This record gives sequence, C-alpha cells and structure tokens, in this order.
Amino acid sequence: MLTVGEAVTRLEQDFCKNTIRISAAERTSSRLKAETDRLPQAATLTMELLVAVGDQQTPGSRTRQESLKVFKRLAVLVGVDGTERLDDIKSPYEPGVREVPTDEQVLALMEAMPVDHKYPWMTQALVVYGCRPAEVFSLRPQGAGTAQVLKVKRKGKLPTWRT
Repeated sequence: MLTVGEAVTRLEQDFCKNTIRISAAERTSSRLKAETDRLPQAATLTMELLVAVGDQQTPGSRTRQESLKVFKRLAVLVGVDGTERLDDIKSPYEPGVREVPTDEQVLALMEAMPVDHKYPWMTQALVVYGCRPAEVFSLRPQGAGTAQVLKVKRKGKLPTWRT
C-alpha cells in the first residue's frame, strides 16, 4: 500500500514527464498540488479516503468537481480500484452568471472618470476596443471601431497581432 505522499510524488513525476513546461502546464501543476494537499500525506491511499475527502467539498462547487477529477487521476495512476465511487458523488457544476454592464452603465462610468485621471486613454481603449490591459500599450487603431494589438500567449514565444 502506498501513502498519499508517495502517490502524489508519482503523480507529479508522471505529469512532468508528459508535459512541456509552459504557463498553462504550470497552472495545471499548481491545481494538482492544491487538490492533493487536501489529502493527509502520511495516510495510506485508499478509495475510502479519496471518497471521504471528496465528499467534504461543497456539492455543486468547482472545488468538488476539480478535487474528484484529480483524485480519480491519482487513483488510476497508482492502481486504486473503485474509481466509479468518485463518479457517484460527483454533482453538476454550473458557474455563476456574470453581470455584464449595459452600454449605458459603461458610458456613465466613462463620463464620471476624472478629467485629470492619469491614464484615461487606457480605460477608453479597454471599453472601445475590448482589448486586455496588457495589450493596451501596443494598440494600433485601424478605423471602423477596430484595432490591432500584440498578444503574448506563451513565455519565450514572439507576440502576434490580433484584431
């Protein structure tokens, strides 16, 4: 029987050997660690433990969904039987509905901005062109309400233009 700590080490090694280290992989690695940290590292890894810890998470939450997904991945990797028990306690997850401001609310916000604001053009660019904050400095208006910006998707890669 493996301890949770030994199984987590195997999971990390398996993840590292099959992954190119880019920012997305770093985020996945952090998420795996966050979920496996919920487990008592010195305990013996059993399906009962995985189900018990998974069941402690709030039903219908993203935390529960992610925990059960990582626990199942861990169980399959080290050969713990009964992964269907994790599926049995899964509950549907629906992200919350975002409240998007109306055009009138955005316009009111823009009009309320102080005249002596340090970077009013940045805020205006975000609103008018819908660019991301990191893209504002490369903004090249093209007319007809469009613009080009440089986007950086991966570390070590050259940025590319998007409209």
